[in-house]
Amino acid sequence: MRPSPFERGLNIVVLLSIVFNALWVLLPPAFPTLDGWAHLQTARILMDGPDGTFFCHNPGVVPNRLGYCVLGLLQMALPGLLAERVMLALIVMMTGLSVWMLVRAHGGAIWWVTLVLPFTYNVLLVMGFHNFLLGAALALAFAALWARQKRMTWTKTLLFVAGSLLLFYTHTLAVVVFFLLTGMHEVWVATGLSLREEMRSSGSPWRSLLWYVVACLPAVVALLAFNTKQENAWGVVDPGAAFKSMREMGHMVLFGKYEEDPFISAIKWILLACLALVLWRRLRIGAFMLRPSDQLLAVAAVLLALAIALPDSIGYGSFLHFRLQLLGAICFIAWLAVQQAPVWLRLPPIVALLIVHGLRQHYIGERAGALAEVQTKVLEAADSIPEGSVVLPIVTEGNWLLGHVGSLLAAQRRITVLENYECDQNYFPLVWCNELPEPLYRHLMGHNTCLDWLEPHVAARASPAINRIVLLGYSVDTADCGHANAQRTLDRHFRKTFDNTYARVYEGLP
Repeated sequence: MRPSPFERGLNIVVLLSIVFNALWVLLPPAFPTLDGWAHLQTARILMDGPDGTFFCHNPGVVPNRLGYCVLGLLQMALPGLLAERVMLALIVMMTGLSVWMLVRAHGGAIWWVTLVLPFTYNVLLVMGFHNFLLGAALALAFAALWARQKRMTWTKTLLFVAGSLLLFYTHTLAVVVFFLLTGMHEVWVATGLSLREEMRSSGSPWRSLLWYVVACLPAVVALLAFNTKQENAWGVVDPGAAFKSMREMGHMVLFGKYEEDPFISAIKWILLACLALVLWRRLRIGAFMLRPSDQLLAVAAVLLALAIALPDSIGYGSFLHFRLQLLGAICFIAWLAVQQAPVWLRLPPIVALLIVHGLRQHYIGERAGALAEVQTKVLEAADSIPEGSVVLPIVTEGNWLLGHVGSLLAAQRRITVLENYECDQNYFPLVWCNELPEPLYRHLMGHNTCLDWLEPHVAARASPAINRIVLLGYSVDTADCGHANAQRTLDRHFRKTFDNTYARVYEGLP
C-alpha cells in the first residue's frame, strides 16, 4: 500500500528534523569538546606527516583512524574549529539517519525516529569521542543494509568483510555492535523468525549462519591482534552503581546533573509512555509472539545488561558503561519506532519530545557558548606565535572540559605544541618519539609534572629546542612545584610577548 500524502509529508518532516538537529551544533558561539582539540592537532599532523622529532607514527595495530581522515580532509577546506564543528554535525546527522535506516530495514514507519534526537547530544559528544560516535553510526547503518538483504551472495559477503574491517579502523566497539546486530539477525533467520532466501540454494539456514561466522573472522582477528598488545586495568564491578547510572541516564548528562535533571526526566518519562503504548497495542491485538523487529529489543537488552555487568576500563575502553548505555538506548528506540500504532497516538510523544529537546538544546548552547571567551583568548595567543615554533603549554585550568586546552594552540596554526594526550596512549595513530630526551619524554607522558627538568634543558640549549612557553589559565597555584620551576625558567631565559589575562606567551631569549 502506497503511503498517503499525510504520511509522506510526515516522513519528510522527520528527515528534516534529523538534518536541522545536526545543523544546530553549528549555532552556539563555541562548542568545545574535551578531546576535540587534540583530535584536530593529530589529524593535521597526520595530513602533514609527523615531524619524526616529537611526533612519530604508532607502529602497532591502531583501530582509531577513520575519524582522523575525515577531520583532516575537513581541515583542508575549513579552519580547524569549524572543521570539528562540521565533524560533530556529521556525527549527529549520521546517528539519526542510521536509526532511520534501521527502522526502515525492519519495516517500520519512521515517525518515532525523532525519539532518538536527544540521544544524539550526549556526554560522549561533549567529550569529543569522534571515532566511537562515528563508528557507532556506521555500525547501525551497515547493520540496516545487511538486514535488508533478501539473498546472500559472495559479493555481499565480501562487502560484509570490508565493512567490518572499516568499522574496526573506526572504533573497536563499533565492530562489536555491528556483529551483535547482524549476528542477532542471522539467528532470527536461522530459527525462522525472519525470512530470507538462503546464500546457496542447497544450504540450510544454519549453514548460512556458519558462513556468517566465517565472514566475521577477519575483523575478529584484527580485534584480537589489537587487544593482545594493550596494557589495561579494570575497575571493580559495581552493578548497583551501574544500574543507577543507567536508570538516571547518566550518559545523557553533558554539563551538570542537577541542572539537566528536568530535561533527562522528561525524556525518560516520554520513552516510558511510548513503551507502555507499544505493550498495550501488542496486548490488545494478541501479538506477543516474537516478531522480526524484536531482534532490536534483544540487542538493546544485551547491551544494557553488559553496561551493568562489565567493569569500566581504566585503559583504552574507558567510559565503557556510558558507551554501552548509549548504544542500548538507541537500539531500544529503534525497536520502539518499528512498532505499529495509529498516527494520532504517535504524534503526542513526538511533539512533547521535540519541545523538551529544544529547551535542552538552548541550555546546552548557553553552557557551551560560555566558554567562547576562553577559546577566543587562546586563539589570539596562538596568532601571536610564528608558525613552526615549538611551544610548551603550562595549564592551570580547573574546568574539565578545557582539560586539553593546550592543544587548542595548534587547532588552526602549524605550531608544534608539546601537549597531546593521545600520544601518551598506545591506541591512537601518533606516539611521542622514543628519541626525545628522557626528562622531556617523561613530562610528555605525564610522569613528571614538577618541571624540574625545564631550566637545565633550556639553559643547556639542549635539542630539541623549546622556543616558546605559554601559560594558560586565569589563575595559578603558587604552591605548585611546577609553577615555581616554570617561573624560574621564564625569569632567566624568556621574555613575555603576549598577555590577554588567560594566555601569556613567552619567547626564548637569543
